[in-house]
Amino acid sequence: MEGRPGLKALGKWRATAREAGKQSRRVRFPEVADAATSKQVASLLADADFAAVLHESGEEPLAATELPADGDIVLVVGPEGGVSPEELALFAEAGARPYRLGTQRPAHLHGRHRRDGRPAGPHRPLVLTAPPQVPTAPVGRP
Repeated sequence: MEGRPGLKALGKWRATAREAGKQSRRVRFPEVADAATSKQVASLLADADFAAVLHESGEEPLAATELPADGDIVLVVGPEGGVSPEELALFAEAGARPYRLGTQRPAHLHGRHRRDGRPAGPHRPLVLTAPPQVPTAPVGRP
């Protein structure tokens, strides 16, 4: 994400993560990181307590996976067209496992495409990092 359109898109992703956190009454919200190279993403994955890549090759759905009680969680969501085989291999080398989003279809992010169906911009994955879960009291009336 480069230039003014990239900053605008990043702002939208951050606002969406914040609003989703508010809607689900979280105390902490996921952080949408700045654009990073594949090697930078691999470094984040290597340091994480749970590292995952949403990819159609995943055998388990992410929703059925047990997350660690504490520590850093890094989830890579690729652009429409997916994470390249080279990136997937690099991420696996760093300790990330591929997961499906659900039981029926893989996750895709929508982006600008040329008329021939190829991505219009550089192929960069979106990285969402989430702080460890903090136990919270239910919100509501006593």
